Amino acid sequence: MRNSALIEALKNRDLDAFWCADPANRRYLSGFTGSAGALLIQTEGRRLFTDSRYTLQAKGEAPGFDVVECTGGETAARVTAACRDAGVRRLGFEEEYVSVSEYNRMQELLGGDTELVCAGEILKTIRSVKKPEEIEKIREAAAAADTVFKRICGFVKQGMRERDVALRIDCLLREACGATAFETIAASGPNSALPHAKPGERRLESGDALVLDFGAACKGYCSDLSRTIFIGEIDNALRSVYNVVRNAQEAALSTIRAGMSCRVADALARRVVEDAGYSGNFGHGLGHGVGLEVHEEPRVSPASDGLLTDGMVVTVEPGIYVEGTGGVRIEDLCVVRKDGLENLTHATKDIVIID
Repeated sequence: MRNSALIEALKNRDLDAFWCADPANRRYLSGFTGSAGALLIQTEGRRLFTDSRYTLQAKGEAPGFDVVECTGGETAARVTAACRDAGVRRLGFEEEYVSVSEYNRMQELLGGDTELVCAGEILKTIRSVKKPEEIEKIREAAAAADTVFKRICGFVKQGMRERDVALRIDCLLREACGATAFETIAASGPNSALPHAKPGERRLESGDALVLDFGAACKGYCSDLSRTIFIGEIDNALRSVYNVVRNAQEAALSTIRAGMSCRVADALARRVVEDAGYSGNFGHGLGHGVGLEVHEEPRVSPASDGLLTDGMVVTVEPGIYVEGTGGVRIEDLCVVRKDGLENLTHATKDIVIID
């Protein structure tokens, strides 16, 4: 079905074949999970090029593909030879993944008979709407993250280093489903005002906000969860910020549905933040797509012209970040439906204070 959608899109773009080198796209189209390889997909044939380390694995994971064994240095020549043999005139490729040197090498090998055409957007669009079986894997990953959040709240103590908290989260995620989806964030005190802070040596102190942002990877599919908890006590200013962020998220969760533009969806939460006087403290978009990768299409932001479609899986994660004081982010993972959002995240959003 996935290859059929790609072939139909290629026909609409007058493309004869698609050269796929991006690992996530390669897995999506073929099922192959190895770290090296390329696909060549045509109307009448599908080939997977990989080296001897993965030949047997590729044959088992990618039914319907002819597996071609070659060294990494031979891949470009083998792909282009197959294109010449098939009379490919226009070859689509992933312009955001292929390097300039790879592009130049392919163009040189193809000669003047075949045109390389930027076509990465095709797979971005196809992958943005999840199949039911994909949603079930994401649901499993979201459930694992929920469990880890509950467990980490019983582990965190004053005096602990940020990196100790992050390491424990990573261990729990691996116990739950085998892998983390991305580098875990555990940011405390003034560091919590940095949306992508790296866990460091700072020790948790009474009065700190602690932003936790992590995800599980189950059967190749990711989840993404953020919660903000408090150490020892919570002052009135941070309590107010927390409530604004929670209200902003609820405004979005209760209203977003299929057919809404990404820009309008973002504005639902952003308006609440701005009306509370924090217009300069919410610098990122409301959310992003999640699937085989933790950041996929669509982008739910003020700059996005896209539309939300039934079956997309997106984060809803407003935040407020105040330099020198701290930050708050609350993030759920949701499936876009015609009648609203199906929330896959069930971790508590009540204020959690660690004694």
